[in-house]
Amino acid sequence: MDEKHVAQDSDDVSSGEARVISITPHEDRVLTTKIDFKVIPILGLLYLICFLDRTNIANAKLAGLEKGLSMPSNGYNTALWIFYIPFVLAEVPSNTIMSLPYVKPNLWLGGQCFILGVLAMCQGLTHSYGGLLGIRFLMGVVETGLPAGAGLLIASYYRKKELSLRFALFFAFGELGSCFSGVC
Repeated sequence: MDEKHVAQDSDDVSSGEARVISITPHEDRVLTTKIDFKVIPILGLLYLICFLDRTNIANAKLAGLEKGLSMPSNGYNTALWIFYIPFVLAEVPSNTIMSLPYVKPNLWLGGQCFILGVLAMCQGLTHSYGGLLGIRFLMGVVETGLPAGAGLLIASYYRKKELSLRFALFFAFGELGSCFSGVC
């Protein structure tokens, strides 16, 4: 069973003719496997790192975060929920920016992940409760683009019948982040 794809060169467009390219099932499988090994691991590892951050704050609490930053009684809960407000509100604008024709998704997501790494480092170095809240808020703004942006990239590389397995693998990386957070 050969799949046929229609390609048009600039010469073909001017003459109105289309060129048919045949791809064998084996060639299609090889191409899909190459995409699998390049797209899913990279996006999955980024998602794993995001989940490490989300779950490591619980480990920090156990290690004395509240006492070390002189938090009020509800301070830890505030540090948790302040992350999710910008995370929810900035998701649509982030993906709108990423889908613009002059913005490359790899640079957008890469830039967000770099900034997220800098903020995570600053979160570990903060010495005040207000600083922790500010950094958690900024982390929510920056981290919002990854889950939906990765979903957009995965959906643009694969056919509908191939998406469910790739999304399952991507989200499994996030769960691995939760599993390994105690080690970090």
